Amino acid sequence: SERKAAERDVVRLNRVLTILSEINKLIIYTRNRQQLLEDARRIIQDVGGFPGVWIKMQDGEQERLIATQGLEPVIRSIYTELDKPSRRCWPKRSLHCQSMHCCDQGLSGELQKLGLKSMLHLPLQSGETQWGDIGILGGIDQVFSDHERELLNELAANLSYALESIHQEERRHIAEDKLELSARVFENNTEGIIISDADNRILMVNKAFTALTGYGADEVIGQTPSILSSGRHDQQFYRQIWAALARDGEWRGEIINRRKNGEDFPEWLTISVVRGEDGRILNHVAIFSDLSARRKIEERLDFLAHHDSLTALPNREHFHRRLEQTLVEAKHKAQRVAVLYMDLDRFKLINESAGHTVGDLLLVEVASRLLSVASCREDVARLGGDQFAVMVPAMGAAEQAEQFVTELQAAIGKPVLDIIDQDIHISASIGISVYPEDSEDADTLLLNADSAMYKAIEDGGNTHRFFHQAMNERASERISLEGKLYHALERGELSVVFQPFVEAETGRVVGAEALLRWHREDLGGSVSPTIFIPLMEEIGLIRQVGKWVLNRACQEVKRWQAIAGDEIFVAVNISALQLDDDLPGIVANAITEYGIAPRQLEIELTESAVMRDAERGIELLHRLKALGIQLSIDDFGTGYSSLSYLKRLPMTTLKIDRSFVSDMPDDLEAVSITRAILALGRSLNLNIIAEGVEAREQVEMLRDNGCDLLQGYYFAKAMTAEAFRSLLKEAPVYSMPPRTQPIRLIRPEQGRSH
Repeated sequence: SERKAAERDVVRLNRVLTILSEINKLIIYTRNRQQLLEDARRIIQDVGGFPGVWIKMQDGEQERLIATQGLEPVIRSIYTELDKPSRRCWPKRSLHCQSMHCCDQGLSGELQKLGLKSMLHLPLQSGETQWGDIGILGGIDQVFSDHERELLNELAANLSYALESIHQEERRHIAEDKLELSARVFENNTEGIIISDADNRILMVNKAFTALTGYGADEVIGQTPSILSSGRHDQQFYRQIWAALARDGEWRGEIINRRKNGEDFPEWLTISVVRGEDGRILNHVAIFSDLSARRKIEERLDFLAHHDSLTALPNREHFHRRLEQTLVEAKHKAQRVAVLYMDLDRFKLINESAGHTVGDLLLVEVASRLLSVASCREDVARLGGDQFAVMVPAMGAAEQAEQFVTELQAAIGKPVLDIIDQDIHISASIGISVYPEDSEDADTLLLNADSAMYKAIEDGGNTHRFFHQAMNERASERISLEGKLYHALERGELSVVFQPFVEAETGRVVGAEALLRWHREDLGGSVSPTIFIPLMEEIGLIRQVGKWVLNRACQEVKRWQAIAGDEIFVAVNISALQLDDDLPGIVANAITEYGIAPRQLEIELTESAVMRDAERGIELLHRLKALGIQLSIDDFGTGYSSLSYLKRLPMTTLKIDRSFVSDMPDDLEAVSITRAILALGRSLNLNIIAEGVEAREQVEMLRDNGCDLLQGYYFAKAMTAEAFRSLLKEAPVYSMPPRTQPIRLIRPEQGRSH
């Protein structure tokens, strides 16, 4: 998560800052090159927690390797690998390897067996002189961030300055070079440095001090470091620092100081005491770094721990704690508290059709509207997705909750005008639970409000419902149903039945739709598909079961082929969740495995399934069509797609929704819509199937207006595979009512011939 990643970054940066500070002190006080490098290697490994560190020096023709004990052979292998002609320039530049990709596979495998996952190489170079390099081996989760690499490169630069100065010192053997070493490191250090005398009067500061505090050297020399005091620490704090210096000779910790412009800033400060040979205090050396950037990260982490990053509303955890505190106050004052659990209606459709960016902007707008109604920002929370919670504290009568909900729904229901080019109308389903009537604890109040919200959704949305105990009973039933559904396939409780497609002109059975059924005795026998299929989509079973249905259907159509020829076909419904990059491969495998002709398989999808992501959906449909199968839009006329998209879809069939067919011929509006769909299908050269046909008058009207195939109880209910095979053998043609209009509508052949 964003929060955990930021926490890890802070820990790693803190370690690197400590390494940098320790080695800077080491550079100031160490005059022996060998000792400097050995101590530097130890500090990098011990403070940084790295499994291996080496420093390789090149002295003329001789090499010296200062490395973690036991890793010398591994390091030699790395150098051998990186010394190949293609990498000859590598010692002169930084190199960062993740998963040891800079080594060949054999060496990379050996390194990873040792738990070594990454490597950072830092050249030690000043001017044209190449002193050597530093290598750091990282373990699991020790991939070096940009900030870490930047700081460690500074470390290498400081060591390079030190090595150059020591080299000059060794060559000239004069004391002035020691001062030059200190001065160069002192001035080029990125941390602020203060050197004061025994009385703590400032003698020297470096350029970084001026950059960090705003004070020039002439303004502070002769002053004490108290010139930086922010006034945020008491005298006891400073007494503890001086006590540590007297006892240990060093103090380190976080302190808040003040810049020249009056701005307070946090810093990480290390103070060391420098003593002479006789033990007298000669100087105090203070090294500090600005922690402002790290503090911002920590503040962001704290915010993310309690708030939603998109809307800036309190999150579930923060809202829960706030609710618990409010309930304690309400109990003491004998007040009611209402909890509202809210879900945006049709948000998923808007999010998927208009895009996730629009969806995010819409959530931010909803959050703003909720805050405009709520009495306090802390009383509103985003629980996740498109679900929000609102608390109404200090409530008198329960009717106040209903009045508040009315205001809330009015605020939410205003058109959204400035997100995209068209108006977006939103509404919400809201569940309400009340303290103390429905519960006296926060968890149960939220759970009860959630149950009431689902009742509001079931009742059509854009409404609210108060909690009743029966809602929890329904929720328990739903959980039980989920558990049973998980094992339905392996227990043989699922089956595929087939409902015939009948040719409108001749009455001949030309195919069937494969329909999924669930039979379980303790649930009263057959469970309605309208109940278990949405649940199957919700709990993630639809892909597995959908693939099983596809294979069963292909297996059956192969059997029908021996009876009715290779023009008979089967139609299989595909859920929106199955419409992904794997689907064309799954369909192709099924066709091949069962040896059927591609035209014998028709895939049915709803308009809304395709329009979830229109461009991607169209691309997937073209990939399916390239297999040679037929494609049908199911429930046509009930979705939201535009004709501009429809003409781009590689469909072969339109399926008129049963809601239009069932109202014919008495409902003139249903008749008009059906005729319009039939006319549209003819103009686009598409086959047309009407489902839900139950009356002779419907058969006549559909046939006489050019519908190709009919499906419904007028002919047959869905039947088992065995029964359908018997139908094909014994009665493959239904008796059709005589034609009352001798005119037959003719259009060019398209798709499968019927």
